Amino acid sequence: MKKKNILFIIILAVIVLIIGYLLFTVPLPGAQVPEGEQINGVVTVYEKDPATGGFNVWNGQTFNQNNPFEITSNRLSVILPSGEYYINVSSEGYDPINSLIVTLDDQSIVSANIKFDQKQTLGSKFISLFSVTDQSNNFPLIVMPVPDNSILPIGEYLPEITARGLNNETITIFDRVYDKPVIVYVFSSWNDNAQEQMNIYEEFKQQYEDQFIFYALTTIEPLSINETRVSRGEYSIDIYKPSDNFYDDYNISTLPEFIFATNRGELLRLVLGSQSIEELTNIVEELY
Repeated sequence: MKKKNILFIIILAVIVLIIGYLLFTVPLPGAQVPEGEQINGVVTVYEKDPATGGFNVWNGQTFNQNNPFEITSNRLSVILPSGEYYINVSSEGYDPINSLIVTLDDQSIVSANIKFDQKQTLGSKFISLFSVTDQSNNFPLIVMPVPDNSILPIGEYLPEITARGLNNETITIFDRVYDKPVIVYVFSSWNDNAQEQMNIYEEFKQQYEDQFIFYALTTIEPLSINETRVSRGEYSIDIYKPSDNFYDDYNISTLPEFIFATNRGELLRLVLGSQSIEELTNIVEELY
């Protein structure tokens, strides 16, 4: 009886070894890209939600970027704000692959060299479905700081901004000499973090509206703001959607953004990212 048990255990072990060999060493068909072949892929950036700990598709429209977006080479590049991310790349005929998770303390350029040449097996593919941290199945991301490329040196005149309001009225900013200095606030009205900043901005505007002219520019269409008002509450300020050339003229890549100018439209300072009411007050007192 004991000999039969030992024999059974040996046979079972051999079977397990064979199955393991097949699962983790035999590559799946079509899992490798022939050397030198370019890919046409679709890139999707996923952002971690601090509230839930889960990853959701990052809304790049907030920063005037598409997500997902297509690539026609083996390299991807995207500018991302601070946060925690991973990137998925898919290409017809090949298995989709995920990047390692990356944490960004500041706005950064995130890039990667894409190679669909990993030795994917049935076992590793199964494991990769549940992991974006396994370095054996995920590609690394290259992180570089965004270069300081402000549109104009301090003291130069800012380009005119054309924007449309909720009722399709059109305004032009920096097209004339004002009787007060000008502060422009660029934001996204539906984003959770931006909503907190909006509350601070409204307080800031109320504090200084007798001394400055304020404009609030949103990166979504004004008609969409009506839906936002239902869920967020009524805004006490006028909101405008700038024309498309605004993003190129002003190199908008981080939200929110504060533009401080003189009454003649001369740039005094660009302030990127969320600010407290104390920080905004200090900036005003320092500049003006």
